[in-house]
Amino acid sequence: MAKHTRHSCYNLNYHLVFCPKRRYSILVGDIALNCEAIIKQVCVSVNCEIKTLQVMPDHVHLFVSASPSHSPHQIIKRIKGATSNLLRKSYPQLMKMSSLWSSSYYAGSVGHVSEDVVTRYIENQKGV
Repeated sequence: MAKHTRHSCYNLNYHLVFCPKRRYSILVGDIALNCEAIIKQVCVSVNCEIKTLQVMPDHVHLFVSASPSHSPHQIIKRIKGATSNLLRKSYPQLMKMSSLWSSSYYAGSVGHVSEDVVTRYIENQKGV
């Protein structure tokens, strides 16, 4: 469903996946619960609606609907920065790692129509 701002109408959904450094299985117990809570706070602050969130021991899956003013890279950067800062302050054992998160991530766009439908729609505009 499309959302609206004063100057735009959009339906942008992203599947984001990111992992701890060296894919260590550190996202368990209270660390996982706090990580989830921090991610929810960051998403509210950047105006992203969380559709699904799953914190696994060695990676995080996040499905969000975002405004066009925030790119997937910006969303990931804010989430990784906030979670690393706050989790490392709360759990001293995480300070032993040189970095909490791997620098890489996966971002996939998710839409309500397929690539073929969009291609056909654009191609058919010539005849209108």
